[in-house]
Amino acid sequence: MPVHSIKNQYRGINAHLHSYYQAEGGWAEFHVAHIVSISTALKAALFPLGYTVGIQSSLQIRRLFEDDRHPESDVLIYDLDSERARQSASLLAVPQAATLSAIKLLHPLSEKPYQAVTIHRRDTSSSTRGEPIVWIELLSPSNKGKGHDAQVYREKRQELLESGITFMEIDYLNETPSTFHGIDQLPAHTYRIYVIQPLPGIEDGIAYTYGFNADDPISPVVIPLSGQDRLEFDFYIPYTRAYEDALLGLEFVDYAELPLHFDRYTLEDQARIVNRMIAVLEAAQRSDDLNAGTPFSTGDLPLDAALEKLKMLQ
Repeated sequence: MPVHSIKNQYRGINAHLHSYYQAEGGWAEFHVAHIVSISTALKAALFPLGYTVGIQSSLQIRRLFEDDRHPESDVLIYDLDSERARQSASLLAVPQAATLSAIKLLHPLSEKPYQAVTIHRRDTSSSTRGEPIVWIELLSPSNKGKGHDAQVYREKRQELLESGITFMEIDYLNETPSTFHGIDQLPAHTYRIYVIQPLPGIEDGIAYTYGFNADDPISPVVIPLSGQDRLEFDFYIPYTRAYEDALLGLEFVDYAELPLHFDRYTLEDQARIVNRMIAVLEAAQRSDDLNAGTPFSTGDLPLDAALEKLKMLQ
């Protein structure tokens, strides 16, 4: 029997859902829901600090014939204090993030309808938001790999970084290569969030990477703002909100079946996924409420033993 729940049963990215989208398509639906949830959560955290957030069309929607000098993003963060906004953000000191020279990470117009979030400057005496200080992109499948969309996306990202704006890229797609060519210089992870500060320029800037694997918690990310200001932000909160509010778990996630393209995960990820499935199936057989509380504790069975136990529970 299928086992569904409204609640995300993973401690982080739901491998079942993301495998479904990468195999069957339909990413745009989740993209829109997640961008809205990110923007809402960011605005609630930033507004008391004097910043605000806006949603605009992203780098991934720009048409080939449009003027590229004024690109728009998924999520923008604005500074409401015009004096503070004139201060450049300082480089971060983040021990939990892997760091790399920005220029080593970077590659020397898409028609896809995706959204972005941006953090902007705005004078409190005016209703205008001014220039963005942080630009956030949630990657879509077509903007990874070697296709035309991916090439155009990288070119636009390069132009944006050359303008001096801090850039964040959220990559929750495990089946396609990173959009960065220096990825082999970083620890291997299934999912990553990048923060690139091109200060004082790309050549001198730093890229911060937050990596996590299947069933790992999403790492809290330090977002640089104006001057010394920064925000430690938990992306798991808007992720689960988008997942649960849209009832994606009831429609696309069956914990009684392995994720589509299961073989495209590392063996370590496969073991974590199967152990997660076992925990959910055992809870369902005990008639536990799958929509209450935090994700169930899992065992640490090796992959072969975990698959054998899973067969007994299915």
